[in-house]
Amino acid sequence: MVERIVARAETLDTQSFRGRRVPEYQQDNVREVGEHPYRIIYRITADVVQVLTIMHERQLLPDEIP
Repeated sequence: MVERIVARAETLDTQSFRGRRVPEYQQDNVREVGEHPYRIIYRITADVVQVLTIMHERQLLPDEIP
């Protein structure tokens, strides 16, 4: 499972906008891709794609983005 999550996250530097917007935050630069049953939530900036969290799809996100 860890290898699958890492492999999925490594694709974000070249395909960062392929993920969907995170519905809980409604910001264009905060997106997610899934690797069932996990969500990889990340932020896109001009210079970098920053993974914010990897969490189980049943967990609730915090109200604020870290």
